[in-house]
Order: sequence, then C-alpha cells, then structure tokens
Amino acid sequence: MPDKQHQSETKSAELHAFSYWLRTGWRLPLSAFDSNDEQKFNQNHDPANGRFTSGPGGVGSAQMGSGPAGGVPARQPQSATPHRVQGGRWQPSVAIGPIAEIPGFPQTGKTSWRAANDLAFSAAADFYNRKYGLKPGDQGFRTPEFMKAWAMRESGGEGSRAAFLSDPYQVNNSRDWADEKASVAGLKKGQAMIPSVSAYAALEWLRFKAQIRDANKRIIGFRGDQQALERYNANPARVGNVPHYVWYAKTILQMANQSARISK
Repeated sequence: MPDKQHQSETKSAELHAFSYWLRTGWRLPLSAFDSNDEQKFNQNHDPANGRFTSGPGGVGSAQMGSGPAGGVPARQPQSATPHRVQGGRWQPSVAIGPIAEIPGFPQTGKTSWRAANDLAFSAAADFYNRKYGLKPGDQGFRTPEFMKAWAMRESGGEGSRAAFLSDPYQVNNSRDWADEKASVAGLKKGQAMIPSVSAYAALEWLRFKAQIRDANKRIIGFRGDQQALERYNANPARVGNVPHYVWYAKTILQMANQSARISK
C-alpha cells in the first residue's frame, strides 16, 4: 500500500492538474506536475477563480481556453492532448458555465459575487465525474447545482464574501484541520486557497467521508450523499429539533434539487 507521503504527493499533483485544466482546458498527465520539478509561475490570475489572465487582477476568459497558456509545467510531455476535445467536440459530463441561482441566495446587486465561482464549481463537478467514471444517475455523480448549493451553505452568507472567493467549501479551515486532508485532497494546512482548489479538495474529502471500510481499512462501499455531507460537517449543535449536521446535509440536497428544477 502506498505510504502517506506518496499519497499526498499524488493528490497534490492531481490538484495541480485540475487547476491547470480549469485554466486552459488541457489535461496533462500527472507526471507533468511532479513535485520534484520546477513549476513556472504566472502572477497574473483572476482572484475570483484562479485562472490565468493577461494582467494583474484581470478577469479570465469565460471560454475554456484554446490550448496551453500561462502556468505551463516546466516539464511538459510531448504526448499532451486536450482533455476538452473528444471526437472533435467538447463533451463535458455536465454543463460548464453559469449555474442557476440557489433559492434563498440572490446573486444581484451587493451579492452578485455569489455567481463568481460558477465556472470553478461546474468544472470541478465535470473533472470529478470523469475521474471516477460517474454517469448521471450513478451514486456520487456531481452536478453544478449540487456544488453551488453546497458552497452557499458553507460560505454564501452576505458577510462571507471573502471566504466564498477563496475557500468556498471551507475545506482548509484551520479550526477543523485533519492531517488526512494532505493525503486525501493534496492540501497543506494554512495554504492560500482559491475556489478551484477548494472545490477539488472538497469533493475528494466528501468522497473520503462517504467511504465505508472494513476492519482492515479496505473500502467496501459508499454512504449516500445525506450521510456523507453529515460527516463532512459533523457540527453537533442544534438547529431546531435536529443536529446542525443533519440540517446542513438536508438543506444542501433540497436547495440543489430546487436549483436543478429551475435549470430545466
């Protein structure tokens, strides 16, 4: 079995690969993101979603890139192929782009920032579904509406703009850090966060929380979304007559379903 350091390095490479794919639309093999290789750095990125731009603090293009751009790994393999092209067409597992407003969380006027992460959320869902071979209807298949509803419950409050634009899933909150997040999600405690990294790490951490293991720590099944979200939150405080973690999970699923109906 791989040791924890190897697992952490692998997850970190996956996280870099996802962030690169989100910015450019190109999927490179993990070897291109080996932690032992120097990475080129481009200081110009959109602070809302982490994608590279042409100038400091600029806004990234809504299009999924036309090929490798800023931030290319120092060692780029010759066999790199565009993940965004399949049979000559872009065929994501979910719609990538704007996501319907989540009921109860208006995104106009002073709260228009709630729409800022839609690309990061929908792209993370697609990346995750493809990584694990999930199709619509499969347990664990992620939709943009699920991702956005989840983020709203975590950081969509009117006073949470800074959190929403950095770590919308609060997956790297120092108050509830767990060492397993390094090997499971490729995170480092206290690292600077951007929405795309938060979304990727949150999905991996939720998957970890969903796993059912036997006495030998082997995965033998997965819990449903309700239980997985409860374990992701685990806050025992009461909200009315139920524990907070139960309210948390139920409201996320309810909002996601409502938003999905609006989208149709």
